Amino acid sequence: MNWHALLISGSRGASTALLAAALQSCIDWEKWSWIATCVTALFTLGAVVVAWRQLGGLKKQLDTAGNQFSLSMKASFVAKRPDVLTHLTGRFDEIYGALPRLHAADNTEWMAFRAVRAFWSLQLEQYQVYMDGFVDDHLYRYWIRLRCQEYGDNHFESQVSFRDKTRAALEDFHYEDFQRFMEDFVFVCWDSAKNAVDERKLTAAMDEAKRRRREHLRQVDPALPRYLGYE
Repeated sequence: MNWHALLISGSRGASTALLAAALQSCIDWEKWSWIATCVTALFTLGAVVVAWRQLGGLKKQLDTAGNQFSLSMKASFVAKRPDVLTHLTGRFDEIYGALPRLHAADNTEWMAFRAVRAFWSLQLEQYQVYMDGFVDDHLYRYWIRLRCQEYGDNHFESQVSFRDKTRAALEDFHYEDFQRFMEDFVFVCWDSAKNAVDERKLTAAMDEAKRRRREHLRQVDPALPRYLGYE
């Protein structure tokens, strides 16, 4: 290698060294390292926030699905109750009707009471299935309209006897909620002067029935009336 080449090579090395030294003196590496660390931390925090929100959304979805499943199970449980009620009520009425009635004037009187009691026993079942949410409002309004008319109008051979036996039957059920509903809201719908059902009072009876249904279903689950569309 000649001296000329050595001089050129040395000159380039010196220049590079001088440039590196100049850059080192101009750039505050500690400062830029701190900035880079902060930027990285911000990106990491952003990723954590996004992940947390995603997890929160997933948890909310799971909670909603769990609540809906729970309400669905409770609704299915309620759905079985009318079948059980109908089965047990039918068996009870059959057995009860065969029992001798104390203090009955005669067998004819007892048979008449049995017939009236069986009639209102069916209305009790209808009331209960409405409370459980299995009868729509339009149909139940029609049913209680008929009960009002039957109690108020002269449909039977002895209307006074029918009313007396009706009151006796309602008391015999020992189901005060049903008795109070029929006596305080349904029977009073009859307008004797017009010999027809008072529609305003019938609407009041239906409003009371809806209120009772909501309260009844809330005993199973507070959200059940809304889940079934009754709120």
